[in-house]
Amino acid sequence: MINDKHKNDFWTQIPGIRFPGMRSYQVTVAVVFGLIGFGVNFLDIEFLKTGDFKISILLGVFFPLVIALAWGWRYGLLCALAGGCQSMWWLWYGDGWGIFYAVPVFTLWIVWHGWWADRRSDSSPWYMTSFAVEIPFRIVCELGFLMVFPWLVSLNPPPWDPLLVQDHVSPAWLRTVAIKHTVTAYLFLMLAYVIFSLGPVRRFLGLSSRRAQADTMVIYITAILFGLVLWGLDVLTNYFFFPSEGQSFWGLAVHGARPKELFFRFFYVIAALLMGIVIDRFNRNRVKLQERLDHQNRVLAAIRNVNQLIVAEKDPDRLLNKACALLVETRGFYNAWIVLTVDGRPKEPFYHVGFNGEFIPMAERLLAGDIPTCAKAVHRSGNVQVKENPSDHCTDCPLSVLYARRAGLCVGLNYADRNFGWLSLSCPVEFAHDTEEHDLIKEVAGDIAFALWAIENDNQRKTVERRYADVLAVSVDAVVATDMDDRITVFNPSAEKMFNCQAQEALGSPITRFCPEDCLAEREQMMRRLHETGELASYESERLTADGQRIWVEFSKSISRDDLGHPQGIISILRDISARKKIEQDTVRLQRQMQQSQKMESIGSLAGGIAHDFNNILFPIIGFSQMLMEDFSEDSAAYRNAREILTAAGRATELVKQILSFSRQSEDKSIPIRFQSIVKEVLKLCRSTLPSDITIHQEIDSQCGYITANPTQLHQIVMNLMTNAYHAITPDHGEISLRLCEKEFCREDIPAFSLEPGRYVMLSVSDTGDGIAPDIIDKIFDPYFTTKKKDKGTGLGLSVVHGIINTYNGEIKVYSELGQGTTFNIYLPLKEKSVDIPTEKKMKINPMGNEHILLVDDEEPIVQMVKTILERLGYRVTSRTGSIEALELFKSKDGAFDLVITDMTMPNMTGDQLAKELLAVNPGIPIIILTGFSERINKHTIETIGIKGLLMKPVVTSDIALEIRRVLDESQNLVQGLC
Repeated sequence: MINDKHKNDFWTQIPGIRFPGMRSYQVTVAVVFGLIGFGVNFLDIEFLKTGDFKISILLGVFFPLVIALAWGWRYGLLCALAGGCQSMWWLWYGDGWGIFYAVPVFTLWIVWHGWWADRRSDSSPWYMTSFAVEIPFRIVCELGFLMVFPWLVSLNPPPWDPLLVQDHVSPAWLRTVAIKHTVTAYLFLMLAYVIFSLGPVRRFLGLSSRRAQADTMVIYITAILFGLVLWGLDVLTNYFFFPSEGQSFWGLAVHGARPKELFFRFFYVIAALLMGIVIDRFNRNRVKLQERLDHQNRVLAAIRNVNQLIVAEKDPDRLLNKACALLVETRGFYNAWIVLTVDGRPKEPFYHVGFNGEFIPMAERLLAGDIPTCAKAVHRSGNVQVKENPSDHCTDCPLSVLYARRAGLCVGLNYADRNFGWLSLSCPVEFAHDTEEHDLIKEVAGDIAFALWAIENDNQRKTVERRYADVLAVSVDAVVATDMDDRITVFNPSAEKMFNCQAQEALGSPITRFCPEDCLAEREQMMRRLHETGELASYESERLTADGQRIWVEFSKSISRDDLGHPQGIISILRDISARKKIEQDTVRLQRQMQQSQKMESIGSLAGGIAHDFNNILFPIIGFSQMLMEDFSEDSAAYRNAREILTAAGRATELVKQILSFSRQSEDKSIPIRFQSIVKEVLKLCRSTLPSDITIHQEIDSQCGYITANPTQLHQIVMNLMTNAYHAITPDHGEISLRLCEKEFCREDIPAFSLEPGRYVMLSVSDTGDGIAPDIIDKIFDPYFTTKKKDKGTGLGLSVVHGIINTYNGEIKVYSELGQGTTFNIYLPLKEKSVDIPTEKKMKINPMGNEHILLVDDEEPIVQMVKTILERLGYRVTSRTGSIEALELFKSKDGAFDLVITDMTMPNMTGDQLAKELLAVNPGIPIIILTGFSERINKHTIETIGIKGLLMKPVVTSDIALEIRRVLDESQNLVQGLC
């Protein structure tokens, strides 16, 4: 049950019974109903009677309950007091002191339901209904009855019934009374619900009619008739099939019926009423949904009409007047009014429909700058503001009396982060909190705001175009103007050409459409500086054309202002500088390449120096370990130790060769070689250097044929690809898969490759890394291109691999997917013909001699080691550690030496310089250069000077013996030929 918010000021009236109008009527009815209840209760209607006690039904309590549910707790309490608290004081003669519990509880029950009725509305949730709020009250009430009532009765003095004392109050009586209270309360509430659904009752109490009121009357009358029919059928059954002697039909129907029969017949009527309540509820919900649907259809029709108006109407005054009229004419809303604001203050004229000339007081307040509370709330929150029954809540509003039993809705006119004012409407209360209703209202408000913005923007554009049309048309620079919301208002022909976008398409759109996402933050900083300084000159940044191309522009910006100095918009002059930027970028790229090339050159020089010093260290190690192996038997521990030293020195020698190959200072020599041997060497090295949480899978075909290539370059290919795979999956654990096999291409396969038909060896290296983005996969083979951090690579690895493979007429393919990893496939042509691999002929006995050799080296350990080797080979050796000293010795003993062996890099005089001096003294003296590394010496250089041999440190004894013997024998043969 609800009351219709008839707010009463009963307790705030001036002393004296004065209730003008409706209030007088309500007080009178409340008093009369109280007296009726007083009389009904004295009928003492018995519910149950035994030899020990009886239980009565206080039917008179129903009358103040009806008043409380209809008009609130104040009138309900007045009704109860008027009836002497429903004449329950007569219970004094039966219960004694027990009335001090019963009377207050029954009175509080009336106030409780009246208090909730004051706060209920049609939109209240289920837990505020009378049936729901009865539950907590009934629990507390009956628990108090079971505990307090027996104690109060025990205080009764004589002459009260001695059976009604605490020790003799029957628990069964207490439980029965508690159940009677609960059942009676819900029966009263159900009966009140039915009564409040009847049209005559609602008119009598001054309540508004409910939906489907006629249907409700029919439903409840039908339900009562149905219950009476069931009653009559039950009487007829007893009358014809179970007749009682002396009983008439009406005696069986009413006064002659047994209590059990009466109970079931009353149950028929109550069940029929409950069914009627359910059917009525469903019917009212159906009608409510239909009304809601009809209302929304009317609102949608109004929105459609407003949208059509926006397209056709360009005058703002006519637009707003017609918009208000359309919202009311469709019966979607009772009335509508729109107020526009400037700097937060309302401005004339005000647009309104549906007030019948009563809008003048509100217009006067608006002109005085007094903004309604609902409009202020809209400005603060931005949401639709709802005021139910403004006549109760907004008593200071001049329009509140026009909103009686309605709801007021207020929404801002917002578009493009700008507020133009507000729109206020009134609609039925039941639709006020509907979210769909709010969405529709915000939609129509947004459409009206957009129309106002478009009209204002169009007017500004036309004004600017009239002023600057000629200048804009001939300007070679792009000129773009925007309003303060960053919407484009001017777009000259040069701007159309620059951004590849027509003015009709650009006008009205946000200027940010031409700004890349990665430049938005930079633009915000630029705009802040512009607003601080008022202008911005010669600023460079990237922008987007309409087809998505990035261009570099240089622009200047300034803020345009109206006659009062208020900002109106921003004017930008732009110039395309993409060509200049490309030149600058190419220059920077070339500088970086040059710097990188210089770095690589420096690394090469460093590598050469390291190789020289390292070879000088390894040379004695190799020489002395070989001599130790010669001094011990092969089955001795010393021999095995020396052999291990020699093996380790050999690995170090190979490391030096790799350093020299990296610096491109080793001789590139292509030979027939099996690729699998290189791959296995690289895998062995990688397994010892890569982290243990990286798994390497290998599938190597050991039967792959020969290819013609430089072993060092093949080593570079595999190492670079393995390193690249490792960097792709770090720091997380992952897998690297390497596969080597033969593959044959026929004519049908060629379109996918640039290879000739034939047999190829294929090397495939795969990783489980993040993969390569599609937009950069075409750049990975460019020199110096890299996505790695500074300490992870130079961008040369894949470029070097690509160059080597092209040199060998091969091809490299890459397959990658983001999140899935990358695979590199390399194809190198196999040799078609059989290959004869020369075998190295190792001499078991080193050639010896007895000639006299002059040995020159600035490293004392090397001099001692080489001298010992030569003496073991039978030669006579004179050694010197200085080139100047050696030259003086040679001059003083001309003809005493058969051969000179000299180091290349020495202080004062290098080996090649010493050779020239020696040949000047004795042109026929054979000379061998022994060097760790030198950029100044190679085979062509020594032949030009006249040097007969070149040995690279570290060198083994057999190579020394063979080279010395070769040079000496050739020299002797030459002398004999001359003779």
